[in-house]
Amino acid sequence: MMSLGEMATWLPLPGAIPQFCARYVDASVGFAVGWNLWYQCSITLCVEISAAAVIIQYWPGAQDINVAAWIGLVIAIIVFLNVWAVSVYGEAEFIFASIKIITIVGLLLLALIIDLGGSPTGDRIGFRYWKNPGAMNQYFGTGDKGRFLGFFSTLVNAAFSFGGVEAVACAAGEAENPRKNIPKAVKRVFWRILFFYVLGALFLGMLVPYNDKNLLTAQKNNEPGAAASPWVIAIRRASIPVLPSIINAVILTSATSSGNAFLYTGSRYLYGLAQNRQAPRFLLHCTKKGVPIYAV
Repeated sequence: MMSLGEMATWLPLPGAIPQFCARYVDASVGFAVGWNLWYQCSITLCVEISAAAVIIQYWPGAQDINVAAWIGLVIAIIVFLNVWAVSVYGEAEFIFASIKIITIVGLLLLALIIDLGGSPTGDRIGFRYWKNPGAMNQYFGTGDKGRFLGFFSTLVNAAFSFGGVEAVACAAGEAENPRKNIPKAVKRVFWRILFFYVLGALFLGMLVPYNDKNLLTAQKNNEPGAAASPWVIAIRRASIPVLPSIINAVILTSATSSGNAFLYTGSRYLYGLAQNRQAPRFLLHCTKKGVPIYAV
């Protein structure tokens, strides 16, 4: 990531990654990487839109409306944010990111309070669940082998959440003062992962055992929205009302934000491919605001 940040700082180009591959490795590598990245963004965009529609169904009455209506609404919002100037996209992402950061910081503090016995139940949890049933579940085996396979199966799923961090380099071509701002953004990626992902996983492991009935039931029944979220389960176990709906709303903004980001990066990858003559040339057409409208 640091190397990619250095390259994007030195040569800020739209859709930077396939551009770099074509320039410094081979045109065929740029072609393959570019179209694979575009495909990844396209598929993940659909995933995020579908997830947002399912999240909306968490609230009473939402399930009475055809899910296609919610999908159409989310698509309209995401497209609207991307067809205007990139500053509109940037402002929207700033708002979405602020909501997520405030929420995760609040959840980390809440988790610490619950763990230390500050919830209405007064139950001091500590590291109880690391002893019974244990910190790691066993998967397709027992003992160390089962724990390793459990870790590895979780790692594959968790890796999906890290997709998109390269968007910092992708946005370099349209960033204000990239030589100053790109290094700052790239350096913060590590600390954000450490703080939000690692600490979040640590606290969740302390608050919710892997064999929790609510967790297993929600996953088995594909319950909509935040019902299967360990955060919601931890809050419900602590007998704290209202917060589950708030968390569901934040998850909804997060899914919308992710879809927004994947549409942005996917369109820039496509634009970069067109610049390298590896995609139709009409995709190079931009609006007066500099948005590659056909790529979007």
